[in-house]
Amino acid sequence: MITASCRHLLCAAGACLLLVLSACSAVNRLPPEERSTARLEAQAVLEQLALTNASLSSFKGLGRIKLWDADRPPLSERVAWIVSAPEKLGLVVLAAGRPVVKVAADGQFIYMIDLRDPVGSYAKVRTSDASLERLIRIPITVTDIIAILAGRTPIRDHSRAFLQYDRQTEQWLLVIENWWHVVEKIYLSADRKDVRRMEVFGADGKVRYRVEFEEMQNVLGYRVPRRLGLSDDAGNGVQLDIEQYLTDVPVTSSMFVLPPPHSGSP
Repeated sequence: MITASCRHLLCAAGACLLLVLSACSAVNRLPPEERSTARLEAQAVLEQLALTNASLSSFKGLGRIKLWDADRPPLSERVAWIVSAPEKLGLVVLAAGRPVVKVAADGQFIYMIDLRDPVGSYAKVRTSDASLERLIRIPITVTDIIAILAGRTPIRDHSRAFLQYDRQTEQWLLVIENWWHVVEKIYLSADRKDVRRMEVFGADGKVRYRVEFEEMQNVLGYRVPRRLGLSDDAGNGVQLDIEQYLTDVPVTSSMFVLPPPHSGSP
């Protein structure tokens, strides 16, 4: 007799199998020669993406960030950041021109502090274990945020990829799989020169987060965002409008560390 728990396990296994089959069916329906071409073209696109702004090692910016989620009304504030790629970030949220929240990452730790309650809010966690979910409620890592701000596309670990053209949207779709599971989808412009959108998937096949490169700009030979959006399927979202973008700026290690506040801090 099959118990209720066994039925749940069978249903879960069946759902996973359907996800796997649907993920690979599009490319497997192609004739062998077209299937091979789709994978070769995908590899060429991946190599092109890896070269995008590869020499952009440091940059800083100023803009306006809008955050929202299912539980709170939208919040819009000024934000400034400085980056030393690929893993160091300093970010400050400003309200009425004054810093209220600071975030930093030095490659080993992520630091966060709310200056309205510095002692109670201070956090320091290892980078390998952390994301920015505490700040924006979306599970995206610092290295992914840095890559996106730099106009690059984070690529998940994968075993294969294929490229297909969507005639309805006039976009190319790069599907990235790891052992038959879709881990990422990247939507490209018709000429394949710009990434329009990317989606990152969890092991359950659900979207962990998506990025919309809504507007791009050229800054001293680099193709970088002017406006971008970040969201998930739970109703959480971020929109960033970039007003100033400076490249190849000097940085020091102290910019990416937040020391713990003293217990007597106001």
